[in-house]
Amino acid sequence: MDGKNKGYQLPKAVIFDLDGTLVDTEKIYHQGWHAVLAEYGVQVTEEQLNQLRGHTRTDNNSLVQSWLGGDEEKMLEARAKRDAYFDQAIANGAIRVKSHILTLLNFLKDRGVHLGVATSSYQKRGLSELEASQLLQYFEVVVYGDQVQRGKPQPDIYQKALEKLEVAAEEACAVEDSVTGLLSAVHAGLRTYFLPECDLTDEEKKYVDHPLNGGTFASAKELVDYLKER
Repeated sequence: MDGKNKGYQLPKAVIFDLDGTLVDTEKIYHQGWHAVLAEYGVQVTEEQLNQLRGHTRTDNNSLVQSWLGGDEEKMLEARAKRDAYFDQAIANGAIRVKSHILTLLNFLKDRGVHLGVATSSYQKRGLSELEASQLLQYFEVVVYGDQVQRGKPQPDIYQKALEKLEVAAEEACAVEDSVTGLLSAVHAGLRTYFLPECDLTDEEKKYVDHPLNGGTFASAKELVDYLKER
């Protein structure tokens, strides 16, 4: 745990990322891409797949297309297969809430903190994840990736969430698991708690020391313990 500024009080609102922060979906995404890309004779590493984390669907499609030799038709076909793989995982009940997230949500809710979600996932996918995980009830506001013009790391999605929650950036904070999401939140002026799910590259580590990074935590439990000390 590397928390900062322990005199900081609880905010009026907390805005969460979805995939990798609230729900454990990144493993399913990776499994799906491994299975689908293998059909095209393409093998990718976990490090390559981690490049997809937190980015827009358009950006990720471009990266997948590069893995498929620049063939757009193959990329669209592979994307459809991967989406079907994920939809089947949801139908099979594979979506799991991340460890100690319910403790964190209840801790904040019990103290009158308003809760929102800002996710790069499009509404159809993101809503199905929130419903399958039974988390939707916790949030007053959800902003999806297809509801803003520019995705993460641009600040648009957090700015829209702040607008819907009717709070100023200095009255709120964010919880993110990717550097892309962290940058989106801090660009919107939000103090951000960082719960990285995978090892960071040297390039990514440069951004973690941003003044608005409220701390890096190994788990949601560490973040809850930190907030309780206030």
